[in-house]
Amino acid sequence: MTPAIKKYFAPALCGIIALAGVAQTASGWLSWSQTREQLAAAPVVASTPAAPVTLALFNAAPTTPDVQASAPQLALDISGIIFSDDKDLSATVVKQGNEQVIYHVGETLKGYENARVTGISKDHIQVNYQGVDQNIKLPAPDYQKQSA
Repeated sequence: MTPAIKKYFAPALCGIIALAGVAQTASGWLSWSQTREQLAAAPVVASTPAAPVTLALFNAAPTTPDVQASAPQLALDISGIIFSDDKDLSATVVKQGNEQVIYHVGETLKGYENARVTGISKDHIQVNYQGVDQNIKLPAPDYQKQSA
């Protein structure tokens, strides 16, 4: 490179980068203002007010619905959970016999006619078995096990 090119190369490059930043900011501002106009034009839906909450120090403990006795507790061996905020991407690995089967939300458990995975969380899965929702926890790892 000649000395004249070296002299003006860095300032020219900085100017090009600055212009690109200004163009990006203008594009974002335009997009934001269009979104704001669309939100302002959208109809407002009235919602029902929530029930008042008592903020006393000693509230009565919330009651949980009793599990129906007609559906026995499922004995599943959960090997792992792959959790995502998008429920379609979440999966659970269940050991059934000599194989491990992967289930997603909405799938029926193999070997159970009326058992369907209804939700997957970080530490448990929800299964609807014979019309009753059950939470089945992922077992805690045993760090004391010695592997040979």
